Amino acid sequence: MIITNKHGVPEPLVTLASKEYYSKGASQYSVTEIMSPPKIKRLREQYNDQIKQDVADMLWNLLGSALHVVMERGVTDGWTMEERLYKEVDGVTVSGAIDIQQETPEGVVIIDYKFTSAWAVMQEKEE
Repeated sequence: MIITNKHGVPEPLVTLASKEYYSKGASQYSVTEIMSPPKIKRLREQYNDQIKQDVADMLWNLLGSALHVVMERGVTDGWTMEERLYKEVDGVTVSGAIDIQQETPEGVVIIDYKFTSAWAVMQEKEE
């Protein structure tokens, strides 16, 4: 992917946006990949070196990634942060990460954090 900087975002943020930090671990597919349309996945793989995205449009993603890093530091009894689970299905390994879990007497509460803009919420963004 080609990262542009049309709005003069500070260079350290451009550097962060240019790196890939996500890992699906030792699996062929992640839950996120399975939920995405296959055609979009194939097109992104095929044309990745031609896709342009401005770093200003990636700031919400960077903020979300930062929260994951910070949450991993918040070790607290009864809570589990950033646990990746694996399941083999018909010889294919699938994985998914749970952002945060709380053990309660009633069971486990699972929390999935998302960052987005107020504009996206006002436009009823489904994701």
